[in-house]
Parts: sequence; structure tokens; C-alpha cells
Amino acid sequence: MAHSSGNNKKFRHKRPKKIPTVIPEVINRSDITPASLEVLQHFGMDAPNLLNNYCCALEDSLIQTVQRCSQLLAANKNLEAQLQEHEVTNPKSQET
Repeated sequence: MAHSSGNNKKFRHKRPKKIPTVIPEVINRSDITPASLEVLQHFGMDAPNLLNNYCCALEDSLIQTVQRCSQLLAANKNLEAQLQEHEVTNPKSQET
């Protein structure tokens, strides 16, 4: 799910030491951290699903961006090698 950034003290909190593996039928407000309550109030009861979808979309976008950067770096290296080869074989073309 979402993580807190260093600049946003509002959502900083320590996780409970034991996270229940089974969700109870009734959840008491006192069992939920203030930050979690704020998220639920802002995004509604579907907050975990919305935030998970957002995280997945963000992760997919990051993966695509990294792949595209890798492709561009490889293309740049190829062009630099071609330019260097051209300069070696045609030194006079630089002087014009």
C-alpha cells in the first residue's frame, strides 16, 4: 500500500507489532490508527482497493519508464559509437 514520505509527518506512525490475519466482523475505531482512519474518511471504505490499484498502476508506469530509459541509453551509445566511427573515417567533415 502507500508509504509515508519523509516530508509528510501527518501519516508517520509505527505499524502495530501484530497484524491480524483474519479481519473481524466488527472493527472498533480504537483498533485503527489515526492515519488509517484519515485515509478511510478521505477515500471511503474502498480505500484499500483504490490505493492498491493506484500503486499497481504507478509500479507499471515506473517499469515502463525504466525500460524506455534503458532503450534510449542503448540507442544513445549506438549513435555515439557511429559518430565516433564516422569522425575517425572522415576527419575533414568536422572542419566545415
